[in-house]
Amino acid sequence: MKQLPYCSQSSEAAGESLFGSAPRADIWILIEYRAPWNAKAIADNALPEAALAWIERQENALQQQGLQARTQFIKQRGRRDVPLLLAVADTRPSRQRLVGTTILDHHELAHRRFDTLPDCDATELDPILLVCTNGRRDACCARFGGPVYDALRGVTAHTVWQTTHLGGHRLAPVVLSLPDGLCFGRLSPAEAVSMNFDRTGAFGHLRGRSAYPPPVQAAECFLLNSNALLDPAQVELVATREPEPETTSATFRYRATGQLFTVTVSADYILSRAGCSAETPKRTAQFSLLRIIPADPGDTDYT
Repeated sequence: MKQLPYCSQSSEAAGESLFGSAPRADIWILIEYRAPWNAKAIADNALPEAALAWIERQENALQQQGLQARTQFIKQRGRRDVPLLLAVADTRPSRQRLVGTTILDHHELAHRRFDTLPDCDATELDPILLVCTNGRRDACCARFGGPVYDALRGVTAHTVWQTTHLGGHRLAPVVLSLPDGLCFGRLSPAEAVSMNFDRTGAFGHLRGRSAYPPPVQAAECFLLNSNALLDPAQVELVATREPEPETTSATFRYRATGQLFTVTVSADYILSRAGCSAETPKRTAQFSLLRIIPADPGDTDYT
């Protein structure tokens, strides 16, 4: 079969599943950076040394707490002559929070501290959407992410931002919702606008929740897709186990009703085209649904 020009087109044509592919992070640190982004923007940029050291300190401090932290640059087209936004999102389902502050320039980062969530001194922010448009990292991010960003800007100008590489450009366009940490892929501009108002219509585009490991992400994706009436904000993980190699059972509680669901998935692996310019295929997990078992709300066995 002839290789399609964009890796995201090749991935979709090959039938690669989105489920369980969300970038893994508990805490997201967002820094407004308006200069052009390089391919590996967080490592290759013009930030002052003190700002780079600040990023490293924040990530290390969070990792020492057992949290996976990730830093992203963000920007909005046409945003000038206003202070820079500095924000942090905690995506853990029981502690979801998005807070932020402003700085006049990146030298001020050295005097800020966000690793003490939820006790840091910052303002609560409304939920936001991040769209990967980092075209220097992969052509798909600009080619497909740009139109999605523009479409979302047309309806929610103050809550959508461009962002650097989120991971999985072969699944572009990629949209991350914060603070819930839900990541979506292969959204058309119209689907992205619809998703902004009604998440249930976009469950087929869900890659997973960033606070969960891939098998649990996939299990939640299968659960939400099996019942479009479920609100992801009401779904919480209560237990996981691995009954067999490459098999994961995750039990979720739907808080609105107390209903329990145990979702079991298995993992297989394929070689996929890692990026538009990548020469070496990437080993990629693909998850299959084995079963979804509803349980009585009073059942605490979780098996």
